[in-house]
Amino acid sequence: MNGTPRQIEAITTHDRSLVVTAGAGTGKTHVLVNKYLNLLETFGDGKKRYEDPISVRNILALTFTDKAAAEMKERIRKSLVEKKGEFWEKTRAEFLIAPVQTFHSFCAQVLREFAFEAQIEPSFVVLDEQEASRILTSCYQDLIHAPSEEGDVVYALATVGAFNLEQMIRTLYSRRDEAERFFESIRADQDTVISFWQDEIRAHRETEAEKIRESYRFRETVRSLIAFSRMDVSPEDKAMIYLQKVRPFLEVMDSDGAVDEFLDAATRYQKVKLGAGGSKKLWTEEILSELRETYKQLNEMLDRAPAVAAMRFNPGDQFSIRTIRFLNALGISFARFCELVEEEKAAAGGIDFADLIRSCRRLFRDHQGLVAEHYKRQFRYILVDEFQDTDPAQFEIVTAIAGRPDPGMQSLFIVGDPKQSIYLFREADVTRFRDASSLITDKCSGKEIPLDVCFRSSPAVITFVNILFAGLFHSVEKPWEFPYEPALVSDERAGHSGTVSLLLTHKNGEVSEPEAVADEILSIVRDYLEVYEEGDRDGDGLRTFTTRPAAWRDIAILLERRTKLGEFLHALRRRNIPYYVHKGSGFYQRQEILDLINLLTFLQKPYDDISLVGLLRSPYIGMKDTDIAHIQRSGRGTFFKRLQKRGESFEPAARAYDLLATWRSRAGRWRVSDLIQSVLDESGIFAVYGGLAEGQQILSNIRKLQEMVRAQEEKGRYQLPDLVADLSEAVKTGDQEGEAMVDDPGLDAVRIMTIHGAKGLEFPVVIVPEMGQRSNRVQPPILMEGPGPLMGVRIPDPEDDFETVETPVYSLLKSRQEEKLLAEKKRLLYVALTRAADHLIMSGEIGDELPDGSKDTRLDWIWKELGITGNAIEDGEIHLVSPDGMDLSMRIVQPDKRLIQEQQISPPFTIPDELRDEPGRFVLPQITGKKPIAPLLVTEIASTIDEPAGQQHEGYGAAFGTAIHEVLRGKDPDRVIREWEITDPVLQQELKEALQRFESLPELKQRVQIKRELPFTITIGQAAVTGRIDCIVQNQDGSWLVIDYKSDILSKSELCEKKAYRIQTEIYRQAAEILGMKPATAALYGVFERELMYMNSGEKEAAIKIIHEVWSDQQNKIVNT
Repeated sequence: MNGTPRQIEAITTHDRSLVVTAGAGTGKTHVLVNKYLNLLETFGDGKKRYEDPISVRNILALTFTDKAAAEMKERIRKSLVEKKGEFWEKTRAEFLIAPVQTFHSFCAQVLREFAFEAQIEPSFVVLDEQEASRILTSCYQDLIHAPSEEGDVVYALATVGAFNLEQMIRTLYSRRDEAERFFESIRADQDTVISFWQDEIRAHRETEAEKIRESYRFRETVRSLIAFSRMDVSPEDKAMIYLQKVRPFLEVMDSDGAVDEFLDAATRYQKVKLGAGGSKKLWTEEILSELRETYKQLNEMLDRAPAVAAMRFNPGDQFSIRTIRFLNALGISFARFCELVEEEKAAAGGIDFADLIRSCRRLFRDHQGLVAEHYKRQFRYILVDEFQDTDPAQFEIVTAIAGRPDPGMQSLFIVGDPKQSIYLFREADVTRFRDASSLITDKCSGKEIPLDVCFRSSPAVITFVNILFAGLFHSVEKPWEFPYEPALVSDERAGHSGTVSLLLTHKNGEVSEPEAVADEILSIVRDYLEVYEEGDRDGDGLRTFTTRPAAWRDIAILLERRTKLGEFLHALRRRNIPYYVHKGSGFYQRQEILDLINLLTFLQKPYDDISLVGLLRSPYIGMKDTDIAHIQRSGRGTFFKRLQKRGESFEPAARAYDLLATWRSRAGRWRVSDLIQSVLDESGIFAVYGGLAEGQQILSNIRKLQEMVRAQEEKGRYQLPDLVADLSEAVKTGDQEGEAMVDDPGLDAVRIMTIHGAKGLEFPVVIVPEMGQRSNRVQPPILMEGPGPLMGVRIPDPEDDFETVETPVYSLLKSRQEEKLLAEKKRLLYVALTRAADHLIMSGEIGDELPDGSKDTRLDWIWKELGITGNAIEDGEIHLVSPDGMDLSMRIVQPDKRLIQEQQISPPFTIPDELRDEPGRFVLPQITGKKPIAPLLVTEIASTIDEPAGQQHEGYGAAFGTAIHEVLRGKDPDRVIREWEITDPVLQQELKEALQRFESLPELKQRVQIKRELPFTITIGQAAVTGRIDCIVQNQDGSWLVIDYKSDILSKSELCEKKAYRIQTEIYRQAAEILGMKPATAALYGVFERELMYMNSGEKEAAIKIIHEVWSDQQNKIVNT
């Protein structure tokens, strides 16, 4: 069995429960899959020493995403196919319905099986996020427009307003069980709840005060200021006046008095300001500077003290009375809202994702003897992936199935990594991982096994991560903090080179951070940065790797937030860098989708003037703003009626009205998907979008929306009003649906995604920008925490001119939440950095003052933990050594400095002599440069040659050609066959054998080195030419051979005679020599000829001529436009 000693121990230990801590890239999926298989091998049928053998139905494997479940199931299935014997044949058949699934799908299965006990219809449908959100919006509107007779909804609405009340109710609904428990507690015994609040607030005040007082630095700072106040300086000096005012407060803070006294003194101290006082005649400049620095430091240490001091709950004051009144009204409003939602969902025959977990937990609680015992008998082993992401309800379900913990429990096998818990906003509680670990190691006499070898990353990346997080994760005081265990480099990757870089831009510099990142990406591809591509395993089962130049597709930009996404996209577009934005990009904010939303909204609501105006300005109609202004003045009524009126005298308006009226006549009669298709066909929109630079992405997004509509129609009745409501809800809530994937499995484009979206993925080159950004600590208007009855809100205070104020409990919970969010931000950084396989690049903005580690930014953390200095920045690198002795040199780049070095010094401008004495101003004539032409693609140049195309394979067009290219660059043939849907057995066999045949060529066997998919951008004459060489081989004599793959069904002579191919290979040959790989010759490799065909190098002049013609044609087009 392959694996590290710890992996093998986790896989083969079955006599006790286990918790496996799996850091990034340490092979947790390998462990889970092989644990599953080893259980079957050890306890399966045919093992006579076991009286009660197990099968796949006795192993429950739970994951958190459909993708993870599918991957796990596929890997197990592949392993089962390789096993022989009657038992494995039976297992393969049973595995089709094996319980390897997500938490949600398992809960749905439980609820259907015990529908009577769950009091739910077994035929329920699971509502998707859009459907569920639409129901919540609809029910909230019903709630506020049909308030209860008691007036509680009206009171709640009047207190915080419709927007804040909806936010509160949605937050409560997402944690419905906790919310209902709280409202029940305050309704049953208000005094006990208030007493609990007071105890929690008192304890928090004491903790915060002691945190400040116990600091040695704090004591020294206070005593320094007291010492300043005792100096022999005139009492009339402004600085001394300040010191005498604050001295009593300083002395109280220096004593060991009561917490209330300390906080009161700290608050009073902060109200007195030093200002610019202090005479340099009475104080030396050095002492005065030290005084001001000490003052600044103490104020920073006491920054939170006034807020903590104000944190009191007095039941008798007006704000406290108003708080209780509002919470009671909110509780009644929430209960009514839940009733409306349940009625709406019942009418739709559905439940949402939250209901699945909540109802399942309640079922296990209420019917422990029936339901829990049933599953406990069935599932002898429970395997849970990504356990750090469990919420309390999911954890309770797992423990209910496992049964009462005792030393004999062997059934639990949980895998996770608390360092990768990044879903606090979904109520994922990382402390559950510690609870589960304690349960397994203590009560169940189990064991914790940390996986310690990282198989993903290069030594450089692993060394950097070890150095950084050994410091960042050193504290384990809080329940949500965990220690860091350094990762080891795998033997397979020990000799691989890799890099770690830090880009520093200046806030007011010449180069913005997005531009610096885009330039770095250009450099990566232009300078042929090497990445490692995994190949087949060797005879010992170890992975093998080949090197090749980085392509666009190898690079990923991971964003913490999407605030500046547009700036990064703009910088990439300016440099003609292809990119693809993954989920989280704001699909519903794309202009082409907004245009469709306006169109569909108008068809549903012809009185919606705003949607109609947006539609008229869109490419569907293309009307000018001046024409729209004329329509506005054309009579009265809706804008649609005014459009009709204007059409009587203005042809474009008449055409627009007729088209819209035709589409309107179909609304409500046609299926929504057919209606949309007719609009797309009749508007000619495909031709409009097809000619744009982003046309392919735009059309893919439109097709994605069509597919989403069809999917809804397949579920049942789905009409235009439903679609418009869903789209409106998606725009309103900022739904994080991603853009459509352009229909190209081999899309060569930079990936852009959020860090959350990248979890579980890896990329050869990872860029983590905006390291200098502060955390977004905006909290919702309501916070709650269990198991005690803690709920805080922000409401207006009548005694403070009705300004919105935090209740004391809200302040308490916000403080705790901020600590959790800060810890999660560190974990989010760990997830981001560990996505890098070969090269890691970080970037951030710095100001005039360098980071000093005092702020909660990722750049500050790196600065502090790595000890970066100004000298290191000037040197352009810093040398680091990890605790285990690994060396790393991290590159530090300042794009501004690089730009200054590259810029040429302009000659001074002198006013001409004849104009020197002329009155008025002299204006230098502006010289307008030509619009730059994008580099010419080699394939486009070759396509301008007019000659018959080569015959393609029937039914596949160019697909087989692309597929063969992917196989020859080392991609798994089986995967390529699936992605390109190659069903012809002959072609499938050809793909499977293609790489081996190519590698067996004599020229390949005798090579010194080989480069695949080599990108280039060169200049030939005046033209910039770009392309990608399929393969280039260095011979033993130092010469180079450029190889271009061809899959046409042509003879050897026909291939060699094609002028386009001769020109294409000649350009590739010239590119190789320009890049320093000379002398170079060129050859075609005919996939079906299975041999190299050397090309005549006499095409150099012809190639240059054609390039010049194409370049000139592009220039003429620009001039004409």
